[in-house]
Amino acid sequence: MLSNLNEAPIPTHNLSGLLPIFVSSFGLGMAFGGYIPLLALWLESIGVSFALIGLIAGAGSIGVIISAYIGPRVVKYVGYLKAAIFGIFLASLAGVLFRLCNNEFLWLTLRIIAGLGFGLHWVISEAWLGHLVTDKNRTRAMSFYVISMALGFTIGPIIIWFTGVSTIAPFIIISVIQAFSVLPLILLWQVQPAQSNEAPLSPFFLLKAGPKIAAGCILVGIIDLSIISLIPALVQKTPSSVLYLAF
Repeated sequence: MLSNLNEAPIPTHNLSGLLPIFVSSFGLGMAFGGYIPLLALWLESIGVSFALIGLIAGAGSIGVIISAYIGPRVVKYVGYLKAAIFGIFLASLAGVLFRLCNNEFLWLTLRIIAGLGFGLHWVISEAWLGHLVTDKNRTRAMSFYVISMALGFTIGPIIIWFTGVSTIAPFIIISVIQAFSVLPLILLWQVQPAQSNEAPLSPFFLLKAGPKIAAGCILVGIIDLSIISLIPALVQKTPSSVLYLAF
C-alpha cells in the first residue's frame, strides 16, 4: 500500500487535487472549535475555578509543541498517512477520556495528549500539502488550507448548541468528527512524500538560536488558548441582563 513512499510525489498544479487535505483540515478545525468551548463550559458547570480551566485548556498547547518535535520522527518511521491516523486516534481517545475523569492531574495529562494528537495531524497535513503544491500555486493552496480550518473552527461550537454540555454525547460526537477528519487523506496515499533516512531537524533549535523569542511565542500561545477557552465560561456565568445591556 505504501510502496510509493520511496518515489518523489509529483507536485499538484490543480487545487482540486488537494481537496482531501482541505476537507480534512475543515473536519479537524470543526472538532477543535467545538471542543474548546465544550471543555470550558463543562468544567465550569461542575465548579472548576476559572484559573484551573485556563490552565487545563492551555495545557493543550504543550502537546502541540511536542508534536512539532516528534512529528518528523514519527513520519520517518511510519509515513505521513499512518502518522496522521495515529495523531487523530490519540486526540479522539483523549477527548472522550477527559469527560470520564474527575482529577486535575489526569485532565492536564489528557489535554497534553490531545494537543499532541491534534498537532501531529496539523504538522503532517501542512507538510504534506507543502510537498504536493508547486511554487505557482503554493500561496493559494495554503490560503485554502487556513480558510478551511478556520471555517471548521467557526462551525464547531454549533455542536454544543444541539447537545448541551451536561452529558458525554458532545465529547463523543466531537471525537468521531475528529477521527473522520483523517479519512480524506487516505485518497492521497499514493502521493505521500518520500520518507527520508536523514535525521529530521528539531524545531527546538529555535530555543537555542533565539531563546527569548521562542519562549515568548510559546507563552503567548498558551495564554491565547487559555483566554479563548475562558470566554464561553465567562459568558455562561454572566447574568442575562448584563448581556442584554451590552448588546
